[in-house]
Amino acid sequence: MRAAPPMYGRKLDFIFSSNAELTVMKVNGEQEEMIRIDVRGMRGQEVFVRIRETVSQFCGKELKAEILTDDPEAIPKIKAFSSMSGCTAEVNAKDGHWSIMIEGDACSCR
Repeated sequence: MRAAPPMYGRKLDFIFSSNAELTVMKVNGEQEEMIRIDVRGMRGQEVFVRIRETVSQFCGKELKAEILTDDPEAIPKIKAFSSMSGCTAEVNAKDGHWSIMIEGDACSCR
């Protein structure tokens, strides 16, 4: 019996944050499954609470996530948080906001 395919775009039940969803993106012509964390409109500590909620679910596991923000002041802080969590971060401007792709063996408990 084949397993049911994942439901992309659905909210993730195992993540407490209501702003994280499973999605598929094309990277170098290949489809990859990743988490999208949308913190647009959020400022200050709320941004990092949301990101930490999600990243902590992947402690010791491979994480691929896209973080969407419209706050330019959050970008260096998100990059630093990603690095401290064991991930790399790549920032791209995208339609009036920024997309920060984080990837790595995540562990927010470091």
